Amino acid sequence: MKSKKLGIIIVLLFTTALIPLVISDVSAKCMEDERCLGTPIFRTLKSQVGIHHYPLPDVTCPNQNHWLVERPNGELVCITERMAEKTGWYVHYEKEVDMRAQAGIWANGYVSFAYFEITGAEFDQIVYLDQWLTATVIPNEETGLLSLDLPFGVPSGDLHYCNPNNPNPPNAPFVVIIDGVEYEYHEGTNSRGHSALNIPLDNNSKTIEIHRTCFEPLEEFLETPNGENPETCPSSFSSRCYTATMTEVIDGDLIKVNGKISLALIDAPELDENGGQEAKALIELICPKGSEVLVDQDDLRPLEGIGGSSIASAVVYCNGVNLNEQLIKLPEVQLRNALCSTSEFADELWAKDNGCSLQ
Repeated sequence: MKSKKLGIIIVLLFTTALIPLVISDVSAKCMEDERCLGTPIFRTLKSQVGIHHYPLPDVTCPNQNHWLVERPNGELVCITERMAEKTGWYVHYEKEVDMRAQAGIWANGYVSFAYFEITGAEFDQIVYLDQWLTATVIPNEETGLLSLDLPFGVPSGDLHYCNPNNPNPPNAPFVVIIDGVEYEYHEGTNSRGHSALNIPLDNNSKTIEIHRTCFEPLEEFLETPNGENPETCPSSFSSRCYTATMTEVIDGDLIKVNGKISLALIDAPELDENGGQEAKALIELICPKGSEVLVDQDDLRPLEGIGGSSIASAVVYCNGVNLNEQLIKLPEVQLRNALCSTSEFADELWAKDNGCSLQ
């Protein structure tokens, strides 16, 4: 009987000893599982330093109670506060927050990572959908702070807040909604000196919606988009010139009306490149879906777009604004100089000012 009880105790002890291993293994799998996007990711120190080569400020101790220190031989290690004081090893940073990690966000067709720090609450998850970034937390103290180091272009400009016809436009690049109340925020810095959105928390802070009002550079380039389009195409001689309805902004230099239209001489970055989202947001801001546009197709490229077999090249007017002219003002948008010799628009002032000529 005694031996049977002893066997049961040994089995229980063995099972208990395995629990941390099972949890750890599940956490490791979650790093590579798409279903875990938006939840905190705690990578091993070896993975961060040896595989992903994170810069030192981004390295996080998987155990949130540990400090990142450097041994005399230069090796990084995570140890307790007591051990750090005992050894006297150089401390890169102390435990200044309750949790520090990253979360994967599916946005614009690829996965980006948001780095966060949080005190006074547990971080649950973060989700990006329809230009809204929503973070959920579980408060455990009366006051706290969520500090988000957001990836570039996430969230993208929310035209509801960045509409130039809004009588009360926001005065900050971010609007954060906490418990149904809107607050305006500028980016500050987190505990490591990185740019971050610092959001105060209290006992009731559970769901936090984050909106980007618009990309800050857009306002200085944008002319008031409420004028009248030209009655006829100013540069049209013999090619197609027609009115149509904006149905889709595909990216920063490609739109869809009756068919696809490439904005003549404009070369905007891809959506996942620096400046790509700004270019698209600028078009959407000037020319929302359903707007009437005037399409001035390039007379020196008359066969493009016929029968929908190819993409037509054109200057497009919307709400009295020349989209091509506005886009070239953005710092990341370039002129397609190689096409100047075969475009009727090469002698337009906006093109010539950027180095274009028919000669």
